[in-house]
Order: sequence, then structure tokens, then C-alpha cells
Amino acid sequence: MAGPLQIAQIADRVVEAVARDDAVDATALMFLLRRYRQTDTDTLRAALEPALARGLEARRAATTCRERAAWLRLFTEAATISADERLREAIADLVPALRHEWTACRIVGDLALAIEACLNVISVFDPRDLAPKAIDALEHLIAAAYRPGEGLVHDLDSPNGARGHLADHMCTAGALLSAYVLTWRLPYGMLAEELVQFARRALWDDEQAAFRESSDAVTDSRPFALNCDAVRVLCRLAALHHDDDYRHVAVVAADANYKADAERILMAHASGAHGRGLADAAAYGLALADYTNLQ
Repeated sequence: MAGPLQIAQIADRVVEAVARDDAVDATALMFLLRRYRQTDTDTLRAALEPALARGLEARRAATTCRERAAWLRLFTEAATISADERLREAIADLVPALRHEWTACRIVGDLALAIEACLNVISVFDPRDLAPKAIDALEHLIAAAYRPGEGLVHDLDSPNGARGHLADHMCTAGALLSAYVLTWRLPYGMLAEELVQFARRALWDDEQAAFRESSDAVTDSRPFALNCDAVRVLCRLAALHHDDDYRHVAVVAADANYKADAERILMAHASGAHGRGLADAAAYGLALADYTNLQ
């Protein structure tokens, strides 16, 4: 797993796509932004500025909760290093749309993404009631979807329906980890770990070193981008496990090795990352960068 080299190669692909005026989604732009923050090179800056400007227009065409959440995450992070008012205007436009999704969206993973995007935006855009309302929405999601030992239901309108989808568990775990960072309430971090532990028991394919999409998945059962997203959640949990203060007060899975699981997924997917589309390659790059930052 040639981490730094592969990250640089993916960055070159994104820069080339921007130069060709190709459509570049929020995931690829987030990777480019993270890479720029780490290296601060003129080449990346020259690509990032017009790419973000085009992204500000492209987000108007977003039609799904997941797409809007991805754009909001990107603009939130970009606003931490840029004073461009257009970023804050886009954030102010996307937050109400995603707050509407808290009641309109019924797929657990997508709803968790919408909530987490709003939790993360509080550092740069903080309407008075956003934080408590987002926390309330997350707690309502958990109350409606979660059963101890059985994980999360997939569709809130079918409480007795299918359970055990990878995206639902990883996205909700990510939202809980963001809620923990915002509030320092231990149960959020502990439940995030419990959801990942459920996914590890129910969906892990040890031979392939990857998660299946669901317990009954038949085709494309080990989705590339979803496993990359899972790596990022695993890295966040690994960082928590290395926090002495957290370990001393939280109940943690003593036998868990999230860093090792993340490494196995990355190694299993490394050879195929370059030949995939730009969005998948960028998802891999983000996961690889998060893993590298653990070192």
C-alpha cells in the first residue's frame, strides 16, 4: 500500500479532470481540498479555486439528500480556510433543505448523513437552534431505527423490515461520532462503536477483507465506495481508542482493532483504485489519507 504516492496520483487525476472541465463531484472536490490543506501547492490552489466555483453552481442540481449533504460537507470545510461569501451563502441555502430532510427522508443512512452535515456546519454557520435540533433529530433516528443486538432498520417506514445495511450503520456511526465531538456525551461514542461492531459481526467478509453491502446482498455485495467510507469511520474509532481520557471513562470493545481492519480494506482495494472512476478513486484517497494520519 504505497500511501503517499497513491494519494498524489489521485490528486493528479482530480487536477486533470478540473483542467478538462469534467464534471467533478463533491467527493472528488473534498479530496482535492484536503490535499491542498496538507500540501498548500500552487498547482492544487489553481485547480481548487475554479473547481469550488463550479461546485457552487453544480450543487443547485442536487436532488437527493445524500448529494446535498456531500455539498454541505465540502462547503463547510472550504469555509474554514476561505472568506468567500459565496460559500456561506451556499451553506445558508443547504442547511434549511437538509433540515427538511430530517422529516422527509426515511432511509436511515441518508438521514444520518443529512444530520451529520448539519452538525459539522456549526463551526462556521450556527443558527441559534441548529445544534440542539440536530441532536434531537439524531436521537429520534436512533429511537426509531435501533434495536440492541439487531442493529438498525433500513427504512423508517418499515420498522419490521430489512436490517443490517452497511451504509445505515456506518453513516449513523459517523453522525454519532460527530455528535460526541460536539457534546462530549459518552453514550454517542459508545453507540457508534456498537453499530460498527454489529456491522463487523454481520457484514464482514474476512476472505475478501471487506464489508458486504447487506446480509442478503447478491450482486455487488462488497461495494467499493462504501468500504472506503467504512475505513474513515474505522479510523475515527481507532483515534478514540488511542485517546487515554476516552478509554478510561468509556466502555470500549477491548478486542477491536479498527486500525488493522482499515488497513486490510485499503490493501484489498489498493490495486483496483486507480482503474475506477474519479469519484471512487477520490473516496479511496480520502480513506487512505485518514488512515495515513493515524500513523
